Parts: sequence; structure tokens; C-alpha cells
Amino acid sequence: MTYIIIIMLIMATFVGGGLIRKRSFKELAAFSVLWLIATAYALLVATRVPLPSPVEMIIQLIDAIMS
Repeated sequence: MTYIIIIMLIMATFVGGGLIRKRSFKELAAFSVLWLIATAYALLVATRVPLPSPVEMIIQLIDAIMS
């Protein structure tokens, strides 16, 4: 689990550093939110927490928006 956090931090540093240098703060904020969600999901998968399929989650979200 520690490896996942380290790898995610290293990858975020490379991408986030580029966004900071370009002064793309809105993109950095969006990237940070999505990256935190991806990190949380990766940690849950690594700890073998039973999760629904991402496709099922997207279908439920679309159904909720459409109705």
C-alpha cells in the first residue's frame, strides 16, 4: 500500500510541477481532485475492498442525471 502512495506522489509531482510552471492553476485544481479520487480508488482496490464496477457506477450516475 505504501508503494501505491509513493508511485502516485511521484507521478503527481511530474504532472503537477508542469502545471505550476505554466501557471495553470484551474487545471491544477481539477487534476488534484481527479488524482485524489484515483489514489483513493487504487488504495481501495489494493486493500481488496469489494467495489462495484466503474462501468456500473457510471451507468447509475447517468441514470440519476437523466431521470
